[in-house]
Amino acid sequence: MRPDTEFPFERDEFWLYARIFSIGEETADIDFQIRIVHHLQERTLWRVGIVKVSPVRLSPLTPVTNVAWAIRPMIFPFPGLYEFQLCEPRQDWSKQKRIVAREHVRIERGRE
Repeated sequence: MRPDTEFPFERDEFWLYARIFSIGEETADIDFQIRIVHHLQERTLWRVGIVKVSPVRLSPLTPVTNVAWAIRPMIFPFPGLYEFQLCEPRQDWSKQKRIVAREHVRIERGRE
């Protein structure tokens, strides 16, 4: 990005790609979410947002599924390291989301 870029920095869209492997014997539609966090400090995370994405059908007939999701718009409030966490619902009483994949992106101002 340009050196004079101001934050928050907004992109019209930001694409995430995933290859998901089906390991079960049943067909299921999984309601994934993408949790976006900013690494403020070494052990301090700040949640930027949660994005619900289209469900993914997992089936033993198609053991590998490729998906692409667009986040529109994507706002980066600060420069630094962002983590995109692919989460799925747990099947227990906790109702929390289980992180099944992570990807990191560093957003910095360009140099002159």
